[in-house]
Amino acid sequence: MKNLKYIVSTFLLFLILGGCFSTFKANASTIKENQSTYNRGVASGNIDKSKLSLEQWLVQSQNFHNLYQQGLRLGMYKFSYEKWLEYNNYGQGPLLSPKASEQTAKGTGSFYIKTTAQNVKPGDVLITNSTSSAGILGHAAICDREGYILDMPGSGGGSTSDNNRESKVADWFNDYAKSGYYIKVYHAQDHSSAILGERVAKYAHDNFWGVSSDNEKKVHIPYRISPFLYDTSSMYCSKLVYDAFWFTSNSNHLIKQSGIYETPYELPCDILYPLTVTSYNF
Repeated sequence: MKNLKYIVSTFLLFLILGGCFSTFKANASTIKENQSTYNRGVASGNIDKSKLSLEQWLVQSQNFHNLYQQGLRLGMYKFSYEKWLEYNNYGQGPLLSPKASEQTAKGTGSFYIKTTAQNVKPGDVLITNSTSSAGILGHAAICDREGYILDMPGSGGGSTSDNNRESKVADWFNDYAKSGYYIKVYHAQDHSSAILGERVAKYAHDNFWGVSSDNEKKVHIPYRISPFLYDTSSMYCSKLVYDAFWFTSNSNHLIKQSGIYETPYELPCDILYPLTVTSYNF
């Protein structure tokens, strides 16, 4: 009887130690993968390790992984989490192109937002990190005519079957100006670039809102994240902006040719004319 108890105890101890060893191996593998992913983010220039440690990035990435899984469940893509992070700049927002310059504006309140609205011009691209949707980090929009912003807000902005929306600039800022987040406005840096930006704005307005004497909505676009970047029958936020640039010239003269997706954080580095960036931190 004692021998039987000894055998059973030994067997149970073996199972426990074996399980602990397997868990240890799994944890070690996860740590190594996380470190490798973080290092790739640093190497790509998206993560500044002097400002964001591995530990801090891992806390952020818990939310990133949830968004990736949501998009996966909805069938928006089939690629890996690592590829998804690459598309979304490892969650760190837009990079500046070598030609771009940046300035920071700070302020709060309705007067500040109304003043800000006066500075946004047709062709300006707006990016914020104050919202995300299933499968995509951040939000992008374009100023399609004086005083108005055109975007695809997704499920947070009403019907996804008819999702393209035009808002007054001040109203758009009010929607996305949230404490602890930013709105970045990308302006053309010189006069010739501003003319190109105005052409993009007109294309966006005419084709993704509709031409009419009263500026009423004539085009109705469903919201969908799909791997068909150049198909305008459905849109998501950054795809609308990208396609406005691409189809204005029907080539890559205004924006780089991309792959199957274009995320909000990729847009600024893909636009080919020089930009000035104004960051509004709330």
